[in-house]
Amino acid sequence: MASRVVVMDQAGGIAAQIREALKDRRCFVRQVVSEEEGQAAISDETSLLVLNPCVGPDTDFASLERLVREVGDVPVVILAGCTPVEAASRVLFPGAARVLRYPLSPAVLRQGLLGVMANGNGNGNRRQQASLSGLGEIVGGGASMQEVYSLIVRAARSQATVLLTGETGTGKDLVARTIHDLSSRRDGPFVVVSCADLTESLIESELFGHVRGSFTGATRDKVGLFEAARGGTVFLDEVADASPAVQARLLRAVEERCIRRVGSVESRPLDIRFIAASQVNLRRLVEQGRIREDLFYRLRVLNIPLPPLRERSEDIPALVARRFELLPGQDGSPRVCSPFAIEMLRGYPWPGNVRELFAALEAAATLKPSGTITDEDLPEEIRSAWSRGASDEGDLDVILQALEEADGRRRRAAEILGISRTTLWRRMRELGIA
Repeated sequence: MASRVVVMDQAGGIAAQIREALKDRRCFVRQVVSEEEGQAAISDETSLLVLNPCVGPDTDFASLERLVREVGDVPVVILAGCTPVEAASRVLFPGAARVLRYPLSPAVLRQGLLGVMANGNGNGNRRQQASLSGLGEIVGGGASMQEVYSLIVRAARSQATVLLTGETGTGKDLVARTIHDLSSRRDGPFVVVSCADLTESLIESELFGHVRGSFTGATRDKVGLFEAARGGTVFLDEVADASPAVQARLLRAVEERCIRRVGSVESRPLDIRFIAASQVNLRRLVEQGRIREDLFYRLRVLNIPLPPLRERSEDIPALVARRFELLPGQDGSPRVCSPFAIEMLRGYPWPGNVRELFAALEAAATLKPSGTITDEDLPEEIRSAWSRGASDEGDLDVILQALEEADGRRRRAAEILGISRTTLWRRMRELGIA
């Protein structure tokens, strides 16, 4: 009996390519454009459901998610249009059997579809929760970051105002940019406004613009930052630093989505999305009278709290690898950290979070132009913190385990090379990699 493939494709064109890719398999390929059509098309003979979740203003993600939940054991294949959408699809559709980057060659499309179909309808992968090692430029695969990724994707598919909270150095600017890149506004501008730098004398002209002749020196019309961001995203960085006068003007822009240029009586609509960030507790500032309560609630429609690095130390090896991609050795060779150095990095509390980690790695790489970064190459405050805590039994166990693992690798390397471990150790010391 011929296999049935249901293709949910509102954009068009995918179903025809799948028919061509599977033409020798006598597959019946049916294209549907709505959740209702998809539910009606799924039957006991269906061997595959293919989704094309293009990120756009007309994409109904809720409908797609319901359809995936309701198809039972029918394997689902996602065709994602770019790397961020590919990662986002793993969050939106954790039960998908496979996510394929689109566009792709007919041969790769065929291989991917047949590989899923060969597993049959009882695809156990569909019941496993997705685990991402990163989203866009964000790195980390721990449990706390999985929740962050889920919130980012859901924020990106909406137009709601987002508030990012977390300590300094946790990557709020990177999260804001990722939300923009995953959203339907990704082709529009991404404008950063540093609220700490906004003075009452500058805010009107800088944010809202002015018309010629509105004040001395206004020799021509000027477009403000909010108008310049039309069709895109405005990132209000460290909104807690805004003065009361600035807060009042921000409130009107966020609430009414319109502005008036200085010297003009004409209101101009704003087609922008706001993302705000704060490293301090805004609710506490509201209680202290330092932040307007109405502005707080307008900004915190969706809240994404970012965990400090000390609470996701399991992500440090991946963060080190990502940073060293940009810091190759003097001879162009890739950089790595020794196992013991990684343990020291994982044991440090990182008050400056990821920003401090990257600065420490850059300092170590600068002082050691090539070769493996060892514990001796790390900044003094990291080594001192490790020494102070090394008396704890748990830390001693970590040290012994790291040394044992390193000794096992050296033993195996010596066996392969046909030399003694003493000779290997001496040669490693000469090369500066011991």
